[in-house]
Amino acid sequence: MSKFIGLTGGIAAGKSAVVKILCQHKIRVIDCDQLACAAVAPNSLCLNEIVKLFGSTVVNSDGNLNRKLLAQQVFSEPEKRRTLENIIHPYVEARMLAEFQEGSAHGEKLIVADVPLLFEVGWRERFDEVWLVVCDDSVRINRIMKRDGLDEAAAKMRLAAQLPQTEKTALADQIIDNNKTLADLEKRIVQLINQNNC
Repeated sequence: MSKFIGLTGGIAAGKSAVVKILCQHKIRVIDCDQLACAAVAPNSLCLNEIVKLFGSTVVNSDGNLNRKLLAQQVFSEPEKRRTLENIIHPYVEARMLAEFQEGSAHGEKLIVADVPLLFEVGWRERFDEVWLVVCDDSVRINRIMKRDGLDEAAAKMRLAAQLPQTEKTALADQIIDNNKTLADLEKRIVQLINQNNC
C-alpha cells in the first residue's frame, strides 16, 4: 500500500531543494503549484471565475493570469485570498488525488505532494504524514527579496500571510531542518525515505 506524504514549508524555506533530492531518489512528487497553474490556464473555468470576482485587469493581453497583480490584491486582504483559494483548490485537490491513485496503482510505496499552504487550507487529513521544511526567518526574508525582487517590508508581508513556523512545527509529523548544508539536507531526506521502506 502506498504512503501519501504532504510536503510543506513556509515561503522560501527550501522545499524545492527537498523536491529535487526526492526526485533524484526516484520518488514521485506531485507539484501542487503546477496543478494550480494548470487550473488558471487561459479560458479555463477557474480563470473565468477569477475574472468575474477580481476584474479583467488580472488577465494579461495574451489571456494568461497576471499573478503578480492578483497577488498584490489578495496578500493584504485575507477575505479575497480565501475567495481565490475556494476557486482553485478543489481543482488542485482532485488532480492531486488522481495522481496519487495513479502512483499507488503502479505500486509506488512513497508518493509526495508538494503543498505550500497545506495547513492554511486545511489539508492535514489528506495525508498519512506531513513533512515540514523549516529555515530561519532571516534567511527566508533574504531569499524572498532576492528571488522576487521585493523590499524587506513586502517580503515580511509574504511571511505574515502564512501560519508561523512554530505553529506548523506542532502540526507536522517530520521536521526537515534546512539551516545547514545541502549534504545535511540530503542525509535527512534519505533517512526519511529509508524509514518508509523505499
